[in-house]
Amino acid sequence: MNRTVRLKAVVRKHIYCKKASNNTEKNTMKTSMFRPLFALLTLLSLSSAASTPSDPCDREDANGCTTLPYTHFPFQKDFTPSCNRHDMCYGCAAKFGLTRKDCDDALLRNVVQTCRALSTPNSQDSQQKNGFFSFARKIRNFALTKTCKEVNSLLRGQNEAEVECKNNVKFLECIEVTLNAYAAVRSVGSFFYSKIPEGYCDKDFIPNCLPDIKNKDDN
Repeated sequence: MNRTVRLKAVVRKHIYCKKASNNTEKNTMKTSMFRPLFALLTLLSLSSAASTPSDPCDREDANGCTTLPYTHFPFQKDFTPSCNRHDMCYGCAAKFGLTRKDCDDALLRNVVQTCRALSTPNSQDSQQKNGFFSFARKIRNFALTKTCKEVNSLLRGQNEAEVECKNNVKFLECIEVTLNAYAAVRSVGSFFYSKIPEGYCDKDFIPNCLPDIKNKDDN
């Protein structure tokens, strides 16, 4: 099974587990409010957001991980470089023989790597520390930990170091936001994908902002 198919399987399994958990865990955790619709607004709305000047792809139509005005979400600043590249990919993919799926899969891979870099093994769950650790919460963390282990199998395939899953709350929450965002762009990203390349796609720096064509997974 190639990496793209495995990524899809991880996302589908996560969404299924999340729906089952949400039936018993409504309003128990802030991050459980992140549904694909909100993630869509996060990644695809047209309002501007803070940029990362050091990112070579932070120019032209790349506006970071945009969201509703005056609204922020966890890991927004950390995800910005990956979101910039996703913006550029949507605008220029057609010129370089890439598909929308190539752009979305690259976003997922890049943000998973960001989550890995942000990981804090053995971090204590704030809900548990405060004495509030419901059965539903345990079910949710069990599902996320399983997802974490599957992500590790993908990292091994890319010769990347694994992430410590046990009690690694920050990584698990980062992955939750990531998978919801990926599901959102896969669902309705076609409305924002440019079938005709944007005018800036002829600039020299653009290929460096796109997924490596030579390393594309077979679809």
